[in-house]
Amino acid sequence: MFLEHHLYLHFIFDVSFPTITYIGITIFQWTKTPFPSDEKLIHRNAYTASTN
Repeated sequence: MFLEHHLYLHFIFDVSFPTITYIGITIFQWTKTPFPSDEKLIHRNAYTASTN
């Protein structure tokens, strides 16, 4: 029972930590860039998402 709980916590940490890091980096890039380049950033993200 304890081992299953331990693995479950590891799974949640391994999945959620990279996601939180990615979201944090994305928000940091958004706040760092001035507003006129936001549109380019959106298009670049959409292009990257479509190619992956």
